[in-house]
Amino acid sequence: SRESLELDAKLELLTGYIRELYDDPSQQGRIQELFATLLDQHPHEVDIHDLYCSYLIAIEDYAGAAEQLGYALDIDPSSEERWRTLLSLYMQADDYAKSAEKGETALRYHPSSAMIHLMLGTDYNLMKEYDKALGNLNKAMELTDSVDYDAVSQIMSSMGDVYYAKGDRDSAFVYYDKAISIDPDNLLALNNCAYYLAVEGRDLDKAEEMSARTIKERPDDATSLDTYAWVMFRKKNYTEAMAYIDKAIANSEEPSEELYHHAGDIYFMNGEPQKALEFWEKALALDPDNELLQRKVKHKTYFYE
Repeated sequence: SRESLELDAKLELLTGYIRELYDDPSQQGRIQELFATLLDQHPHEVDIHDLYCSYLIAIEDYAGAAEQLGYALDIDPSSEERWRTLLSLYMQADDYAKSAEKGETALRYHPSSAMIHLMLGTDYNLMKEYDKALGNLNKAMELTDSVDYDAVSQIMSSMGDVYYAKGDRDSAFVYYDKAISIDPDNLLALNNCAYYLAVEGRDLDKAEEMSARTIKERPDDATSLDTYAWVMFRKKNYTEAMAYIDKAIANSEEPSEELYHHAGDIYFMNGEPQKALEFWEKALALDPDNELLQRKVKHKTYFYE
């Protein structure tokens, strides 16, 4: 029809226009106005919401992108991929409750989606609703082909995360080991297992070997570098720990409380108490209720727990 031809032409023009203006942040308002105008004229066109969503993701406005995708799904809830992107966007914006709520809606349309169950498992874990998390992960496992090794390993690794979070350390390590034996290249499982082994102070040689593998694959990943630094710290290789924590902080756009806390402990053990105190203070600013950090800052010294 003529109208859909007109819409295609408008979308093509808009796409070209966005490409031209995208690199100029001062044009963002202009682009958003164009979208608003187009949506006024065609409020029920999924393609416009999709394009707007992609643009908002590109400028890292995840909440805005999720809103546009939500409109697209209200019009046409049939695309599983859209639902998964929507859940990811809410996760990206740290809104796990919203992601879980949308995931439950998505299951009404896609009840046999292993991936949506897996994402829900992650949401509920982060919300500390461990039974719901495990329920979804078990369901994801049921729905996954047993020879899809990547997916099976991913689900096992997520189960490890949940068991660790709920305090069942032994089960956690059993699941991480399963995840890694099924897919030896599962970097998330390797990293998390190595990190928690270091936290527990057990199997440190195994932790070092696992962490070294993730760093080989992702030499600039702050989380992987932090894990390796922490393994080195627990092995009392303080000089090496310092080199890696420095690299982790340099590669982190917004270092977390944990990263600064680790840095403080590592610098203290390297005989730099003043620098350690600065890191602990930065960590405490991000996590003011942390009693261990409060003691370290107050007494200007390291405590074992």
